[in-house]
Amino acid sequence: MKLIDLNGSWRVRAVSKKKWVPASVPGSIHTDLMAAGLIPDPFLRDHEADLQWIGRESWVYEREFDTPRCSPEADVVLRCDGLDTLATVMVNGEVVGHADNMHRGWRFDLRGRLREDVNTLTIRFDSPLDYLAQRQAAHALSDGPGVGEPAGRGWIRKMACQFGWDWAPSLVTCGIWRGIGIEVCEDARIQSVEVRQIHGADGSVALDVAACAARAPGAPAGLALGARLMYKGTFVTEARTLLPDDGRARFHLKVRNAQRWWPNGLGEQPLYELAVDLTGPAGRKPIDTWVRRIGLRTLRLDRTPDGQGGERFQFVVNGLPFFAKGATWVPPDALVTRPTRVEYARLAKAVSVGNMNMLRVWGGGIYEQDWFYDLCDEYGICVWQDFMFACPAYPVFDAAWLENVRAEAEHNIVRLRHHACLALWCGNNGIGPGPAGEAPADCQMSCGGDARLFDDLLPALTAALDPDRDYWPGRSRGSLPGARADAGDPRSGEAHLESVWGGGAPVVACRPGPHRFCSASGLPSFPEPRVVKAFTQEAACDLASPLLRHHQRCAQGDERIRECIAATFPVAADPEDSIWLSQIQQGYALKVAVEHWRRARPHVMGALYWQLNDCWPAVSGSSLDYEGNWKALHYFARKFFAPILVSAVADPATGVLEVFVHNDLRQTFKGTVQWRVGDTQGRLMRETGCALTIAPGSVRRLGVIKLGDLLEKLTPQRLVVWLSIVADDGYVLSSNCTIFAPPKEMQIVDPGIQVEIRPWDDHCYAVTLTAERPAFWSWIELRDCHAKYDDNFVHLSPHLPMRIRVTPMRNMRIDEFREALRVRSMWNLQAGRAPGQ
Repeated sequence: MKLIDLNGSWRVRAVSKKKWVPASVPGSIHTDLMAAGLIPDPFLRDHEADLQWIGRESWVYEREFDTPRCSPEADVVLRCDGLDTLATVMVNGEVVGHADNMHRGWRFDLRGRLREDVNTLTIRFDSPLDYLAQRQAAHALSDGPGVGEPAGRGWIRKMACQFGWDWAPSLVTCGIWRGIGIEVCEDARIQSVEVRQIHGADGSVALDVAACAARAPGAPAGLALGARLMYKGTFVTEARTLLPDDGRARFHLKVRNAQRWWPNGLGEQPLYELAVDLTGPAGRKPIDTWVRRIGLRTLRLDRTPDGQGGERFQFVVNGLPFFAKGATWVPPDALVTRPTRVEYARLAKAVSVGNMNMLRVWGGGIYEQDWFYDLCDEYGICVWQDFMFACPAYPVFDAAWLENVRAEAEHNIVRLRHHACLALWCGNNGIGPGPAGEAPADCQMSCGGDARLFDDLLPALTAALDPDRDYWPGRSRGSLPGARADAGDPRSGEAHLESVWGGGAPVVACRPGPHRFCSASGLPSFPEPRVVKAFTQEAACDLASPLLRHHQRCAQGDERIRECIAATFPVAADPEDSIWLSQIQQGYALKVAVEHWRRARPHVMGALYWQLNDCWPAVSGSSLDYEGNWKALHYFARKFFAPILVSAVADPATGVLEVFVHNDLRQTFKGTVQWRVGDTQGRLMRETGCALTIAPGSVRRLGVIKLGDLLEKLTPQRLVVWLSIVADDGYVLSSNCTIFAPPKEMQIVDPGIQVEIRPWDDHCYAVTLTAERPAFWSWIELRDCHAKYDDNFVHLSPHLPMRIRVTPMRNMRIDEFREALRVRSMWNLQAGRAPGQ
C-alpha cells in the first residue's frame, strides 16, 4: 500500500471572503491566522475576547495534488485522521463526503473521481456556533457549566473545552488537525490488529495476535500475513500464514522469561516491538506493515466485594494491587496542534519525577495524540481514559448522534488498545445521575436515557474490541443499592471531593470520609509572577488587573482563593507574595488530603487530583502551569506521592502525634524513622528514632508521640515536630514537618536564613539555605527570570542546610544570579512584612 502525504502547505479563506492566506496542516484556523499576522496571540492580554468572530465564520481549506499512478482496480482513499469538525470534503468541485466528529478518523472513496494530472482538494468547515444554535432551536439541551459555553454543546462531537470552561478560554476553531493523505491499495492493506496476552505461572506470556486485512478488487493470490516480535533489537519469535479468503488470520507467539511492564515506582517498563506485515506472492517486499510497541502485563480494575458491605476500587497490575497516584490531564494547549512531542515529553517527565503512576485523560478534551500514549508507555504512567463526555447533557435520544458516537468509540478503542499504559475505559467525567433528573423529559438526558450510552453502548463496544481491559461508567454509577442516586456513596466507586473549594470548608475538611478512590480534588492557584507579567504584558502584578481577571474563568474565583487563603494562612501585603501564597495554600490542602487517603490504604486505593496541566495561561487547579513550570503543588506532590513516606496526625488538644509509615514498593523496606521535637524559636526539646521494617504495598501505624507536657509549656502555636525516614545508606527518603496549629496562628520569629551560592556546572548554581530557626514554606525565585529548581517551598529545620539546584534558562553571571535571587518564607508573610523585611 502506498500513502501520499497531503500534510504541509495549504491555503485557507473565510467563506465570506475571496482572499486566500497560507495554511499549515495539521493545524487550525487560529494558528494559520496567527502565522499570517492577521490576528494576535489569543493567549496574551484579553485578545481572546476580540477573536470570537472566528468561531462564527465558515472556512475553506484547499490544495492541489497529483493523481497517483495506479491500476484502474486499485482502491484510492482519502484518509483524514482528524477533521475539526463540520466538514464537507470536495475533490475537483465534487462532494466526496461529510464529517461531523472531531474525535475520529474519516475515509472517503476517490475511485473514478480523479483527473489525469492535477486535482484540487477542498474542505469546507461550517461554523460550529451556527450549528449549535440550529440544533438548540429544534431540540434544546440543558446548559453545561463553565464560562462562555454555548447552550447545547452536547450536540456536537468536538473538544468540549474549546467553547470555554472554568479554567479554559473560548476558542472555537476548525481545521485539519491530524494527518491527511491518500491511500493507494493495489493488493491489500492491514485494517486492524488485536493483541491479547495470556500470562503463565512459569513467567511466560502467550500472545494471541488477530490480524484483519482488506483485499483490493485486483489482489493476486498468494498473499501472506506474518507476525514478528523483537525486544531491544533482538529477535524473539515469529509466525506466518497465507491470507485466508476472509482476510482474517490469528498467530500464537510464546514469550519465555517475559520481561514484565510495571507502573512508575514499581519496576521497569520494558517494551517489545510487534510487527505484522502483509506480503505478496513469493514473499516479496511487504505490501503493508503494522508496527507497535507493547508491554507484557496484566492490568485490571478490581471491584470485588470487600466483606464490609462495600466493594473495592483498586487497580491490579501483574496480580499486585497498587495505590494509584496522579492527576487529571487536560489538553496541553487550547489550540491542540501547537504542542510538539518535546513539550509532551517534558510534561511526562514531570509526572514521572513527581512519583505519579496514573493520569486521567479528561472527558472534555481529546483522545490524545499517539505520542502521549507512547510516552506513558515509556514512563510507566497508567492512563485512565475517559470517553469524551463531561458535565452537560447529551442527546442520547437521537439515533444518528448515537451512531456517530459508536463510530468514534470504535475508532479510538482500536487505535489505543495495544498500549501497555492504558488501564481503564471510563464512560464520562463529571456527569451526575442525570442533568435532567431521574425522570426522562422530552429531548433531554435522564438517568434512563444516559444508560443507553454509558451502561449499554460503550461497555458493549469495549467488551467486544478490548476484552482484557475494564470499563467503568463514571462516578454516577455504583453496584450497590442506591449508589446511582448517591454518586458520593463512599462504599463503592470513585468520588470527586471538592468540599474546600466548592463548599468553603477549612483545609482539615480535606480529610474526608473513606471513599474508595478519589478521582478529582483540588484548589486553584495563580501561575508564578513572571508568567503573569508575560501574559498580561504588564510591568507589575496587579491582582485587580482586568487583564489578569480575564484569565480567571471561575465565577468569583479570585475572591474564593482569598477566602481559602485567609482561612489557613496569613494575608500577604505584596501582590507577588499573594500569588505565591495561593500556590502554597493549594499544595498544603492537597498534601493534607492525599496523606489522609494514603493512610486509609487498602480501603482507599487511589488519589488523582484536579489537575496536572493547563491549556493556556490561567488561574487554575494545575500543578504545572501552561509553560510547564512547577507550582508549589507539584513539589509537594513529589513528596506526598513518594513510595516511602512518613506522615502524621497531630491532636492539638492532647499533644498526641500519630505517626504512619508507607511503603508502595514491591519489596520490604528497612531503615530508620527519626523524629525531633522543637519550638518555633529553634530550640530542640527531644530527639530519638527507631528501626523500621515495613512490608511491601502497605501502611503501618508506627505509634504515637505524646507531647502533652510540652504542649502545656509551649502552646500549640509554638510546637514543631520534624519526622524523617532514613535508608541504611544514610539517604533521607522522606521528611515531614508537623505543626499543632493552623499556619496563620503559628508564633514564628525571624528564621535567620543564610544563603550561599556556588556554581554547580554549566549555567547552573547551587543555592544552600541554612536557617537558625524554623523557616516554614521557604521558597526561592529568580525575579523575572525563567528558571528550573530541583526543589522549592521547603521547611528549613534549624541548622540543617538545604541545597537547591537552580538552572536559569539564560546564561547568568554569578553576580547577576545573586542580584536576581529572592528568598522568602512564611515569616515574611506573617504580619504583612514587605519584601526585604
